[in-house]
Amino acid sequence: MGRDLAEMERETENFARAIHEIRQGNALNFVKIFRQAVLNLRGKTDNPCRLVGEAYDEDIMIPQHQANNVQYAICSVYLNKLILGYLFKNYQQALENAVLAEQYSDAITAGLQYSLIYFYGSLTYLAVYAEADAEKQALLLEKVALNQAKSKRWAEYALMNHLHKFYLVEAERHRVLGQQVEAMDFYDRAITLAKENKYLNEEALANELAAKFYLQWGKEKIAQLYLIDAYYAYSRWGAKAKIDDLERRYSQLLAVILQQNQVHLFEAGTTSISTSSSIKNQTIAGNTSTTVIDVSTVIKASQVLYSEIQIDQLLTTLMQVVAKNAGAQTGVLILNEEASWKIAVHCPNRQGCFLQDITKLIIPSASF
Repeated sequence: MGRDLAEMERETENFARAIHEIRQGNALNFVKIFRQAVLNLRGKTDNPCRLVGEAYDEDIMIPQHQANNVQYAICSVYLNKLILGYLFKNYQQALENAVLAEQYSDAITAGLQYSLIYFYGSLTYLAVYAEADAEKQALLLEKVALNQAKSKRWAEYALMNHLHKFYLVEAERHRVLGQQVEAMDFYDRAITLAKENKYLNEEALANELAAKFYLQWGKEKIAQLYLIDAYYAYSRWGAKAKIDDLERRYSQLLAVILQQNQVHLFEAGTTSISTSSSIKNQTIAGNTSTTVIDVSTVIKASQVLYSEIQIDQLLTTLMQVVAKNAGAQTGVLILNEEASWKIAVHCPNRQGCFLQDITKLIIPSASF
């Protein structure tokens, strides 16, 4: 549901301990399955697509579930492997588990996770669409249409849970059909509704898919903006494994926030300077606050960095963005020149900044 994964890691550990004490074996296994999925997303396993780690081992447990015919557990395993396979681009795993999860879907019909079988199933079918032959493509689109009919009906009763999912699948469907204008609209609808209804995980995913769409279309600058939003949404969710995955796949597009391993980030009312990796790790490793990053500042700064050519104009424009975002009445950029601190840029108000003659504005180092 997009809840903070660091919080979920702690909660599932407490739940598992309590359920173990009252010796409810099946319920304990159910918790362990989802706990392991959380640990995978948190980057605490060797392979994020396999449910093997501290809480659960699919190689040992799936045969036991099957021997005991515990269909809820079996379906839960296949569902989580479907989601993880899709998120980490292991589409063959996702495809296999979409089919398996649907076979056992009756076991979880009354649960909210039931709809995720069809949501991630549809996204998976559309992800493999381009590699399929014409006959298989027709079957994939037919399957997506059936799933979308379900999703649309659910959205009529609970749009806060389902409408953004419906829109995101529609965006992907229009993408594979080459209908870019329609896809653009549906990506933005999905992002907006996921954000409004606090599905942070699916807000992140919708931004990532939109970035991928624009990148394939050759619109790299637009793709970069969506990817930055995806990056920080995954960070706020606590999905370290996804952050690492994005950094590996899109290092060039993320260079504006990763290069030199140092970024100036601003929180409401305070200014903090830190490395991007330390901020990321602080958020992901257990900080339960919803955000430590003002994404709009990062985006505006990236636009400045990519559009400005003259260093003087770059400095003044960037300082204006920083001062405005911080809500400051005035601001200055102070540089260390020849062992003396000098004011390089002065923003006397929110309307503009100008370069100073730094030879006339020397501040003794002792002042600091």
